[in-house]
Amino acid sequence: MHRFALAALALSVVACEDGKPPSTSIEDPASYRPAHAEDQAGRAIFTAGFSLPVPSGAKVTYPQGIDSRIMQIDGPGYTLTLDDYGAFNEPATTTLAGAPAKVEDQRGRGCRVRVWGVQLPGTSPTKLICSPGDTADCKQVPAQATIATFCTSEAACRQVNAILASALFGPKPWPAVPLPDPDVRPEEPACRPVRP
Repeated sequence: MHRFALAALALSVVACEDGKPPSTSIEDPASYRPAHAEDQAGRAIFTAGFSLPVPSGAKVTYPQGIDSRIMQIDGPGYTLTLDDYGAFNEPATTTLAGAPAKVEDQRGRGCRVRVWGVQLPGTSPTKLICSPGDTADCKQVPAQATIATFCTSEAACRQVNAILASALFGPKPWPAVPLPDPDVRPEEPACRPVRP
């Protein structure tokens, strides 16, 4: 039995060694901690070292989403909602905090909505890309933060732009992110676009 255990251990070590370091997933459970009072002021910490400034009068919450963690910043006439589910696998059209990003813009009466997809410096635990016809040649793809922004006036939209312009990716080791609060539900965004 002892010989079988050693053989199994040797096989598992050989199977894991392919000369490449393993991709680091952003979903490391050690990356999360309880929320503290200081999370309401200064910079709101999200996953993979990504942070945003919290303007005076804004509120930060970390609700639990359906399939991802959410961070929400609410202020007068604006909302930013971030989640970390999925992979960045489309061509970048811009950058945010120096990272590849794509953005979709939508305007309606009294509401501007932009949805950003930002590549995170880690891999997605939810998606693999495989070579055509070769399921043995698969790799994890870059992770994505999705940021949906809503604003109701020019002043509120300028505040959203200022927040995004000050977004940062901190170096590793990344600071721990507050755990979702199971008692907090995501608030309705500041507006919903109504088409004329």
